[in-house]
Amino acid sequence: MATSNDPDHFFQTSSTLEQNARRAKKSSNTHGHPIRLPSKILAVIADPLDEGAVYVAESAGTARRVVLDTGSISEIFRSPTSTAPLTSLALSPSSPPSTLFAASWDQSIHAWDLATRAPSRRFTGAHTDFVKTILTTRTTTRAQELLISAGADALIVVWDLGTGARLHTLRTGHSSGILALAIDPESPAFALPSTTTTTSINIFSASSDRTLRRFALTLPATGDVKLTETDPSSPLIPHDTSIYALCFSPSSSDLWTASADGTAKCLSRERGWAVDTVLEHGGHVRAIAV
Repeated sequence: MATSNDPDHFFQTSSTLEQNARRAKKSSNTHGHPIRLPSKILAVIADPLDEGAVYVAESAGTARRVVLDTGSISEIFRSPTSTAPLTSLALSPSSPPSTLFAASWDQSIHAWDLATRAPSRRFTGAHTDFVKTILTTRTTTRAQELLISAGADALIVVWDLGTGARLHTLRTGHSSGILALAIDPESPAFALPSTTTTTSINIFSASSDRTLRRFALTLPATGDVKLTETDPSSPLIPHDTSIYALCFSPSSSDLWTASADGTAKCLSRERGWAVDTVLEHGGHVRAIAV
């Protein structure tokens, strides 16, 4: 075990000191011209209309549009009622997108009009803990846009974007909070042309309980949508601890995962989501893009 006379090192293990040293080194890194923002970055999504810009969610409760080449802030989105950290971002599935959504620690989802930056609808009353991840999608059978949220309460909630109505709430089989959601690009609802009046979207969830779970969101042409868990007794367990992020490969539709165990992994669709590739990192892997 390492020893030190530095008072700042008292009552800390060697591994903790090494981790703090890595963090200090990262914070002073200037490679790649890092862009520094006023508070911690908790989520980033691309601007689909400009490959040189991204939307960023911050721990101070602010969302920003950042121009990557210059680091300038072109737009700022704030809630008039909350400064709670924003944990996840999504854009409306319309083309072009008209609304920015942000999941919040205040148990709600905030929304802003992209053209005016004015707050619009706020989605509340469903979650009982931090909202950690959100997605948006469009259904062809119902001509409807949906918002899907999940959080530290292990709930997945389906909302109608147009009305703000809560369409379905499911308490999942996760034993702790949900950290990420991903929509399977090969879901029946995305097959063209549609041959039935009822279709479904397949959704994957990742949790701090180290499991992945799968769900089917049934979308009838009329009537209520319904979310059910697929094979709840057999979750996928590709990691040793928390899974922070999910991302489907646009080329193979395999599923990539990022975990606190220091690895990113590719799960092969053809092999029944078995681990196909492992990428080792020096610490927690918080995000992944393919």
